[in-house]
Formats: sequence, structure tokens, C-alpha cells
Amino acid sequence: MPLTVLLVSFLVLMFLRCPIGFAMGISSLFYFLLSGRFPLQVLAHQMSAGITSYTFLAIPFFILAGSLMNQAGMTKRLFEFALSLVGSLRGGLCHVIIVAEIIISGISGSATADAAALSTVSIGTLVKKGYPRGFSLGVVASSAVLGPIIPPSIIFVIYAVIAEVSVGKLFIGGFLPGFVIAFFLMWLVYYTAVKKDFPREEKTSWSKIWTSFKKGYLALFAPIVILGGIVVGVFTPTEAGAIAVVYSIILSFIYKEFHLRDLPKILTESVYTTALLMFIISTASVFGWILVNERISDLMTNMLFSISQNKWVIMIMINLILLFMGCFMETASILIITVPIFVPIITKLGFDPVYFGVVMTLNVMIGTLTPPVGLVLYITAHIAELSISKATREILPFYAPLVVSLIIIIFFPWITMVLPNLLMK
Repeated sequence: MPLTVLLVSFLVLMFLRCPIGFAMGISSLFYFLLSGRFPLQVLAHQMSAGITSYTFLAIPFFILAGSLMNQAGMTKRLFEFALSLVGSLRGGLCHVIIVAEIIISGISGSATADAAALSTVSIGTLVKKGYPRGFSLGVVASSAVLGPIIPPSIIFVIYAVIAEVSVGKLFIGGFLPGFVIAFFLMWLVYYTAVKKDFPREEKTSWSKIWTSFKKGYLALFAPIVILGGIVVGVFTPTEAGAIAVVYSIILSFIYKEFHLRDLPKILTESVYTTALLMFIISTASVFGWILVNERISDLMTNMLFSISQNKWVIMIMINLILLFMGCFMETASILIITVPIFVPIITKLGFDPVYFGVVMTLNVMIGTLTPPVGLVLYITAHIAELSISKATREILPFYAPLVVSLIIIIFFPWITMVLPNLLMK
């Protein structure tokens, strides 16, 4: 009965558009009140224990680094460098967004931060150049999925804490899958650009590439500094967040686009975003603890193995469950609730938890593009000045390259594991 009340109250609150953190917290409170098995102190203890991890210190640092990056003009310089590289292709500005996102992903670690930054910089320019507003939105929103895949990644940090795996291995493991996703996104852009005769920019040259590189090389080196330090062992992935903040502050003063009067606003926004995310993590920790305590993982394992003994069939079923959940829940909540359930299953099947972390992250990031809880969808639609229904229709074609990339990454685990096994034995 208490478990039924937990699930029903959670679904009802979600249906009533209650914020996901409060929905999980209130339904968990109902469970504790009805079960009578645990004192309410356990609820408070689990909420605090869910966020008291040293590794979680990386989250506010990467959020702050992303805010500083946007304020310091780093996004604009990276966009200009990407323009010099691929702008001359058919539909060049759309390719520029994807290439710029590959670079930006190596700094912020957040899909929402990247979506906001790229939308602000690029959508207006794309529309002025003759690109449809909806297609421009689709390119920006789908490329933002790369944010948590190409390291560093806030989602990887959360997964690593729950699954008790190496954050460094996850960071390195997301590198090649990120390029697989970018390749298929660029293929769709090129196909659509040729079909609809989208414009191309002026033909590039080595002098243009060199000029844009000189303007933005310090920003381009940021991902190299962060990832290189982790691989070499100069600092931990958690400390990499602090390094990213310091590097962003230094570039802010070098580029002279940052003013001290902007600092309170940046810090306030970063604190607000961090507090919101940590509250969701804490309530999701309680919700997930209840599911584990009620042995939902055993029930799920028995159900999946009763359908099939084939590990690939079970893996596909798990991914379908995650894709469905991504339509209705926030990414961190999905991870905290499902990782304790699914990781023992995939480990029993012989899959590496690091590989599954990358697969799971791509899964939940696709969910950020789907209504009714798709945060990236809402951000890009707002900046592009389109309704959610219109934005959803425009993003539909971009699901194809993302799902194809997911299938390839699922069935070829070596794409994820080759670099961690080579660099981080």
C-alpha cells in the first residue's frame, strides 16, 4: 500500500505540473507517513546523504565556468573559429553550430548552458542569413545534446557517484561517442541543406582559419587544459571544475569583455541553478532509496529476464524504458532513480558500467528535447520565439540521427571503452 501511494501520488503530482523535485519529495513523505517502518529522520538523513559527496563539488564549478564562458565572449570566439573551418560547406552556419558545440562541450558540461549560449549567439544570425527559424532551432537544440557527452559532464559526475565508477573514465569514454553523434547531425544538416538549397558562407582559406584561431586560441585550449590535466593526473575530475572556473576568469580579463559589476549576477544565477539541481538530487535520492528498499530492482530484474535471456534484448528494453522516462522526468532524477536498479542488471549481463553510463546519458539527453519536460526544448523555443508545439515539430527530424547514434553506441561498446582502456588502465 505505501509503495502504491508513493507511485500514484508521484504520477498525480507530475500530471498537475508540480516541479519534479517537489513531486518526488512529497510522494516520499507520503510513503514514510503511511509505512510506519521508518522514522521521519530517515527522510531527512537520506536527503542530506544524497548530496554529501566530494565529487558533487564539480557541479557548481562547471555551472559557474559555463556562465563565465558566456559572459567573457568565449562562445563568440569559438563560433567564429568554427565558421572559418566549416562555414563554406552547404548549410555552413548549421555545421558551425555543431562544431562550436563540440568545443564548448569541453568547458561547461551542461546541455542547458550550451543551448542558451548557442541560441543567443546563432539563431538570430541564421535567420538573417536565410535559414528557417525552426530548422535553426532544431540544429541548436540537437547539438546541445553533445554538452554532457563530450567531457566534462555534470551528468557523468552524478552517474559516477551513484554507480561508484571512475569519473575520469566516464569523461574519456564520452569523447568518441560525442563525435559519432556530431557526424550524424552534420550528415542530416548537409542532406537538408542540399535538398532545400541552403546558403553557404564565403570559401574559407588558411589565412582566415589562422586569423580566427589567433583571436580564440586561448578559449580553444580550455578543453585541452581540462581533459589533459585529468588524463595526465595533474588534477582530479572534481578539481577540474575549479580549474575551469579559474581559466574562465583569466580569459574574461584577457578578452576585456567581463566587468566586475556583472559578477554578482553571474554568481547569483550559478547559485540558483546549483541549488535547484542539488534539491532535485536530494529528493530523487530519497525516492530511489525507497525503490531499492522495496526491492524494485529485483522485480525489474526478474521481469526483464522472464522476457528474454539475451543480453542485447534486455539492453534494448532498458533503453526503451529510459527513452520513455525521458519524456516526463528531469535527467538527474532519472539517473538517481534508475541507476541503482539498472546497473546491477547490466553488470550481471557482462556490460561495463562506464559504457552503460555513456549510453544512459545519451538516452536521457534525448529526453531533454521532448515535451512535456524537455528543458533544452523550452530554452531554445523561448530564445527562437517559437511555440512549444512548433518547436517540437521542427526538432522531429533531428531525433533520427540521435537515435541512430544511440543504436551504434549501444551495439559497439568499444567506441566508448577504447580510450578509457588505453589511457586510464
